[in-house]
Amino acid sequence: MLIDPPIEKLLPLVENRYTLSLLTAKRARQLVDGGQPLSERRSNIPLTQASMELAESKLKYVVGDHPVVVPLRPEVEAERLEAQRQAMAKQQEALQEEAKLAESAQLSPADRKAQERAETEALQEQNARDFTAQLLEIIGKQDEDMESEDEE
Repeated sequence: MLIDPPIEKLLPLVENRYTLSLLTAKRARQLVDGGQPLSERRSNIPLTQASMELAESKLKYVVGDHPVVVPLRPEVEAERLEAQRQAMAKQQEALQEEAKLAESAQLSPADRKAQERAETEALQEQNARDFTAQLLEIIGKQDEDMESEDEE
């Protein structure tokens, strides 16, 4: 039940209860989806926040179908932009992979084997470098441990 602001204060601002429920529900959905609160007063409950905005005349009731632009909170906007950037990167990688497959399909079997062999060797070299780096890191930690034991 809506207590603050009271429903009696909200009803004169709209045509009827149905319109009131639709208006506050749509604004609450915008807030849940990341819309910026318009009111100075804040509530953790989106429906209460929407009702407070309506009571303060921050929301306008307009009859008809109109496009609405809702400004998003900065952190929500940042998340959406990052997700969009990652999707573009994945799409770019997929296109590069397709181009690589198309290129390899045009190669002769001997050239394809040579390319596969070169890729395998490059992967083995990278794995060996990674293993060596890990091994050196472990040895360095053991040396530090031994030095700290000698100091004690």
